[in-house]
Amino acid sequence: MVAGMTLLLTGCQEQAPAPASERAQVGPAVVWAEPVADARAGMPNRGACHRLPAGLTGGSTDAAATVPCSDPHTSVTYLSGVLPAEIEEAPQAWVAQRCSAALPEAAGLDVATMPAAFLEWVWLQPDQAQRDRGARWFRCDVRSLAPAPAELPGAGLPVFRGDLPERWTRCVSTEQGDEAAYVTCDQPHQFHWTASVPVSGEQHPGNRAWEELAAAECRPLVGQAAFWFTYPNQAQWDAGDRRLSCYRAV
Repeated sequence: MVAGMTLLLTGCQEQAPAPASERAQVGPAVVWAEPVADARAGMPNRGACHRLPAGLTGGSTDAAATVPCSDPHTSVTYLSGVLPAEIEEAPQAWVAQRCSAALPEAAGLDVATMPAAFLEWVWLQPDQAQRDRGARWFRCDVRSLAPAPAELPGAGLPVFRGDLPERWTRCVSTEQGDEAAYVTCDQPHQFHWTASVPVSGEQHPGNRAWEELAAAECRPLVGQAAFWFTYPNQAQWDAGDRRLSCYRAV
């Protein structure tokens, strides 16, 4: 009985470690470092010039290489930054407000003259390769609007230095009767852009309200001449464009 108990206890005891000379020799450990996410990977700097493909829509990715601003170019980056994490899934409204607010300075125009120019902003975001590196930036580019030339004047920012050229100024042609069309002011036209005025309020006015505003605001600017007026659509209004444009008959 005593001997059996002794064997049982001995079997439950931990085995003594092997002598140091019998231990396995382990080589140096290899630690694989995780790549550091770079939120700005591939983000162009302010003033970078590009040849954007025609028809590129907002929120697209752009694989076109940056070109020297002394070369022909169709857009210039004027604002870029990292998207806040909380709006990364739906950044359109957040980006639109910032692109719209910074556009006049990029164009070299004051806020009141900006609606006269055949220019617009377009925003872009990282491509998949840049996203794989952790990129989550946005950028705002200024580009031309048809029928103005696709290639921008100048060599970067601002786009215009001095007065807005007629070749880039909005005029209205009514040669087709009731079908009015924008044309550049160096082409035949019936109404020439005169001025823009700010419109207050939070809600986008209805058609009747715009007509009343035009009668009150444009008439003093054009005198007794006939006039045309244009105003921002709902999307433009939401992005921060709150100006009524007046055109005087020529």
